[in-house]
Amino acid sequence: MNPYTESLIDTRTDKRDIVFLLDGSDDSRNGFPAIREFVRRMAEELNISEDKSRVAVVLYSDNAKVYFNLRSHRSKKAVIYAVRALRHKGGRPRNTGAALKFVLDRVFTASSGSRRLEGVPQILFVLTGGRSSDDVSAAALQLKHFGVLSFAIGMKNAKSNELRKIAFSSKFLFNLPVFGELLSIQPQIAAFVQGDIQTEPPTVVGKKYFWFVVQNQTSFLKNDILNAVQQLDHKGGRPRNTGAALDYVRNNAFTQSSGSRHQEGVPQILILLSGGRSQDDVTNAAAALKREKVVPFCVGTRNSDILELQMIAHNPSYAFSVSQFANTGSINQQLVSFVKRVDSIRHDIVFLLDLSDDMQNDLPVVRDFVERIVGKLNVDENNDHVSVVQYNREPSPEFFLNTYQTNRDVVENVQRMRPKGGGPPNTGAALQYVVDNVFTASSGSRRHEGVPQTLVLLTGGRSSDDIDSAAENLKRIGVKPFVVGIKNADPLEIQSISPDANHAVYLADSMASNIEKSVVNMNVWAFYSLLRSFPDIIDFVQRIVTDLNIDENKDHVAVVQYSNTAETDFNLKQYKTASDVLEAVRGLTHKGGSPHNIGAALQYVREQVITPESGSRVLEGVPQILILLSGGRSADDIRDPVRRLKETGVIPVVIGTRDADTLELQTISHEPNYAFSVDDYQELPSTKEAVLSIVRGASHHKSDIVFLIDGSYDSRNGFEEIRSFLENVIENLNVGNNNDQVAVVQYSRDVTPNFYLNSYSSKSDVLSSIRTMRHKLGRPLNIGRALEFVRDSVFAASVGGRHADSVPQYLYVFSGGRSGDDVRGPAQSLKENGIKTFSIGTKNADTLEMQTISYTPAQYFYVPDYNGVDLIQHVFVSISDTSSFANVQSADIVFLLDGSNDMRSSELQILEFVREFVKQIEIGPQRMQVALIQYGTEPTTEFFLNKYSQKDDILTHLSNVQLKGGLITNTGVAIEYVKDTVFTPSSGSRAQQGVPQILIVLSGRKSEDDVTGPVERLRSDGTVIFGPKSSVNRDIVFLIDGSDDVRTRFNAIREFLVKTTESFDLDERKDQVAVVQYSNNPELSFSLDAYTTKADVLKHIASLKPKGGRPHYIGKALQFVKDNVFVSNAGGRPRDSTKQILVVLAGGRSRDSPRGPASMLKAAGVVAFAVGSRSSNSAEMQAISSDPNYIHIVPDFASLPLIEQSLRSQLSDIGVDEETREGKNHLVRGAPGRDVVFLLDGSDGTRTGFPAMRDFVERVVQTLSVDDNKDRVSVVQYSRDPAVQFYLNTYPTKSQILDTVRGLRHKGGRPLNTGAALQYLRDNVFTASAGSRRLDGVPQLLILLNGGRSFDSVDAPASALKQLGVSTFAIGTRGSDSRELQRISQDPSRALAVSDFTDLPDVQQQLQTLVESVATDVLPGAPTAPGMLSSTADGRPEGLARCSLERSCEDESE
Repeated sequence: MNPYTESLIDTRTDKRDIVFLLDGSDDSRNGFPAIREFVRRMAEELNISEDKSRVAVVLYSDNAKVYFNLRSHRSKKAVIYAVRALRHKGGRPRNTGAALKFVLDRVFTASSGSRRLEGVPQILFVLTGGRSSDDVSAAALQLKHFGVLSFAIGMKNAKSNELRKIAFSSKFLFNLPVFGELLSIQPQIAAFVQGDIQTEPPTVVGKKYFWFVVQNQTSFLKNDILNAVQQLDHKGGRPRNTGAALDYVRNNAFTQSSGSRHQEGVPQILILLSGGRSQDDVTNAAAALKREKVVPFCVGTRNSDILELQMIAHNPSYAFSVSQFANTGSINQQLVSFVKRVDSIRHDIVFLLDLSDDMQNDLPVVRDFVERIVGKLNVDENNDHVSVVQYNREPSPEFFLNTYQTNRDVVENVQRMRPKGGGPPNTGAALQYVVDNVFTASSGSRRHEGVPQTLVLLTGGRSSDDIDSAAENLKRIGVKPFVVGIKNADPLEIQSISPDANHAVYLADSMASNIEKSVVNMNVWAFYSLLRSFPDIIDFVQRIVTDLNIDENKDHVAVVQYSNTAETDFNLKQYKTASDVLEAVRGLTHKGGSPHNIGAALQYVREQVITPESGSRVLEGVPQILILLSGGRSADDIRDPVRRLKETGVIPVVIGTRDADTLELQTISHEPNYAFSVDDYQELPSTKEAVLSIVRGASHHKSDIVFLIDGSYDSRNGFEEIRSFLENVIENLNVGNNNDQVAVVQYSRDVTPNFYLNSYSSKSDVLSSIRTMRHKLGRPLNIGRALEFVRDSVFAASVGGRHADSVPQYLYVFSGGRSGDDVRGPAQSLKENGIKTFSIGTKNADTLEMQTISYTPAQYFYVPDYNGVDLIQHVFVSISDTSSFANVQSADIVFLLDGSNDMRSSELQILEFVREFVKQIEIGPQRMQVALIQYGTEPTTEFFLNKYSQKDDILTHLSNVQLKGGLITNTGVAIEYVKDTVFTPSSGSRAQQGVPQILIVLSGRKSEDDVTGPVERLRSDGTVIFGPKSSVNRDIVFLIDGSDDVRTRFNAIREFLVKTTESFDLDERKDQVAVVQYSNNPELSFSLDAYTTKADVLKHIASLKPKGGRPHYIGKALQFVKDNVFVSNAGGRPRDSTKQILVVLAGGRSRDSPRGPASMLKAAGVVAFAVGSRSSNSAEMQAISSDPNYIHIVPDFASLPLIEQSLRSQLSDIGVDEETREGKNHLVRGAPGRDVVFLLDGSDGTRTGFPAMRDFVERVVQTLSVDDNKDRVSVVQYSRDPAVQFYLNTYPTKSQILDTVRGLRHKGGRPLNTGAALQYLRDNVFTASAGSRRLDGVPQLLILLNGGRSFDSVDAPASALKQLGVSTFAIGTRGSDSRELQRISQDPSRALAVSDFTDLPDVQQQLQTLVESVATDVLPGAPTAPGMLSSTADGRPEGLARCSLERSCEDESE
């Protein structure tokens, strides 16, 4: 009797117990309407009553919940009513395994209405939208044993192998691409449920396949097994699905619950008997088995496909063929012999060590060599066995293979080993000794059990006897020898013992002194790799290959092995299918050799593999990715090969073991986070997902953007508008080395680059450069020459262009007139290079010329003059965004067009853009649907989503569209209209079927009404919105009272946080949230960068518990938030135009003063809100808040909902308020803090005092506020010439600066040229490119430590620094010229003296007082150009104001 059906008694009854197990996790939210409709339709077709069909519904996510059980409703009407009222559960992660167990234990029970014991069929429908976070195997198997017929219906991201485990058989499995297709299979499933239920075993297992599950908990005799086999009945059925059978065996037979002892190191062997070719694919199933270390043997008849069997088998020799199964006796003996020889990853290893007189001094190295290898082994009774034998004239065993059974015992006895001495060595006699006395059963050898026998011979001299006979005897008994010869060993002798060159290593006399490094670091890995690691490497490669999309036009794979040389196993054009690649990988053999020459290997890859001749598609822009595995440090130089490889556009991903050099790995990798470290190759699978993530994202989510702007006289009146346009567009970019890169170029007669793509790595630096950019001027306008320059010199790899990495490249061209040269050739070559060009022309530009330059005519935009360029800013952002549509197959897309008067000048271009967009997508009921809405004061529908199903009809309508006009733009009203009227089923929306909903807003100016609310509501429905984008990101910190006083009302605080946070844009990372509790001390609940999704933030908030304690110390808590929460290393974004907001909930008076910390927070730009109860102190609330309007008082925290809407509105408007205020005042404020440069005398005369100088710099840095980006630090040494140790923008954290300072080394040199060093600082360090924020009004400080008189003049350079606004402090010793230091300093009081550098601590406090007096703010007004800043009487630049802690800043220039 089949064990899976023995509990199904009545298979023809019309009674049914049906349970629906529905995925209610967060990922299924958009598809839940379709799931609910499926259940409703199923219920409609069932005969539901007490005595017929019963129905239950269970929802699950991280836990399961019964919505109603089998007893709850006794009529169809009641069930349908209950189903219609179903609401999505929510939560994460998705624990399908736990839900299956819940259903078995809680629902398919008599108490819940199950009639299983009455013989009523038990049916389970599992509807899931993704992969389970827990294992489903055990619960699914229990359900099958229980007799439950499980249907597995997967949608969207569900995993097929998981569904196969759940489904009762393959007929009961459905895997759908989207939720919407669920309803298409409902009739088929309903028909099955209503018909006679004929049960089958869980998975179709072909005609002649058997597996044996012998549970190790029970004692079985061989006769019992034989009797069971003799009673087997033929299964029957067709077709033959060998792939499904292999998967079934892997998931159900080779498991711990079924008795598998894989975890104990017992070999896992499958014997497959096949009578014909499989009807399904066996490739992936066979590969999966091998990844689980199962060794398959195959026996097939004449009707079988021998190639298929060889593919399944562990290796081709494990596939046997017979004419018919009656003739299997002919292969029995051979098969049994092979099975016995299967390696269970065990080894018998004998170390034979030459410790003759010549080797006595090398005992520590020899001992360490053995210990290092033993450390890699698993010494155990059932795993590895080790023996050590030393020899000279005679062999002497230290211990045998069966002496010790732990690594520790082996190592301890190796450490106690003492050399016997004597000589010369008789290697032949020693080899014969181990053959006769060690590789024997009595000494613990398991040779006759098929365990591999390995000899490691270390010899230091030529043998005095014959070795040939003994070496032959070793081979005869199957011992594999590895030989290391050192010192006076004979290379020919070594090779005769181990003919395999890969297993023999000779180190010449010249290396004897370095034997430990050479042998241990090089040869341990050679041996261990050969013994163990290569199968792990092969397994890892197979895992990666299995997850790639290998195809003629998709992913290609090559494999290269390297050691001292590199060899190609197969190149990129050799195999075009995953099965071919996997088969080739399985057939790889270890190359061997030493040492690691990674540099030579990288050069080989560049010259021999990444070439069109070898199948590389680098010239077609296909990403070239190198995955390098390294087990040790390279023996050759890698620098030049790495540089050349990266110039080719290759993206290296590097994985190294513990013996690899981390810095070397990071140097080779594309960027440091592309380098991974594992202890050994067995841990490679832990890196798989990270590596695949890099591979999949190699060409996504970043752009190279170049602005080519008219710098001629024609644009002089509009240059500021162009600058403003650039700033606004860049605000919407994600600037960074591995994200968006920006370059700006001006042109007139010739071309002048302002900065290149790789000049800046942060948005703030790009914007700073643009704000200080000067108009080029000149004429005529040579656009053709400018386009050529951009193509050849700006999009080039040498200056940051990433075309070779398949990064999208965009060019924005501004022109105020007609070109004086031909643009056609350069424009065409840009298009051929894949560069998408947008052009903006004024009334004097040539329209045809601009359209020729543009990638398509739709990418040309006309403005009457540059004053109108801001009208098309949002359109530009939206159009750029839509480049991410490349991979979307099905979507509902709504275009929302600003039809106001402001857009009339760009009407043709905008409508042409929509037309071009429609032309490039596939229109149809199962593909893309498009709607078009115009708006001004009110929205007007041109056509809904379900209006047109043909592309031509849409294009015809678009050709007749005209903008409606109007003076007012209400974007918020229009978005609300789209949500309520357009993204609805009646208008054609397919949201309920899981089809993506996309809104593209093309707007010409800021809306007259609120946009934030409508946008948030639309996004909460799952709609993706392209433009308009808010330029304001927010870091929001809740500082909440967690003391004993609020314990009873903490639920209200928690609910308030949840409601407020629900309105934030967390999933797009525009907003970040942190929570801190306080009482007598503060405690961080989670930081700003802790979570990346709204669901995770809300989940953590919902689980908050009060910290407890008293009294209240609000001042200490505010200080904690300033120092530890709003800082960069905790996720704060003070540099990225981010609004930092603090919301304080205080339930009582503070025991300390919050004024000081609150003032410091405000000075840092934090906007603070204060929420208090009747117990709070009103004066403290006013001190904390940034504005009286930002204070909210409630009678009790239970009344917090009363202020919820008001606070939410203020949080939404805060960016707008700041922007308006700045626009009115034209206030230019510097970032708080200072740029501090240390100039250290590194000449020969300061050598003994340099450690004291270094300690002094370290102590000063400790007092600075670096981590929150207030202060920046640079260090420069000088003597004859200056040397920068690091720039102001090199290190963003204090710890990095301190680590570098501690590692500073004295420069040395003479004479002392202080003047040249000061001039160098002015030209190269106090500059924006080096991190100076002088133009933002940040104070510039120079601290000079000097030990002698300058050889050159200091006057002119010192004066230049003062004109630049740099405040200089000079500290000299008795050897310095005090008058010289006073001339260098800002004023004489800033020149300090010590007798020598060891006395520097005596002046530290005095220096700190002077430094704190330096200005920290800038008066209203534009930044002054370099060299044009006048000074006040004390030498400080005009426009700066002095601040102190005691009083507020005031303008001293008044």
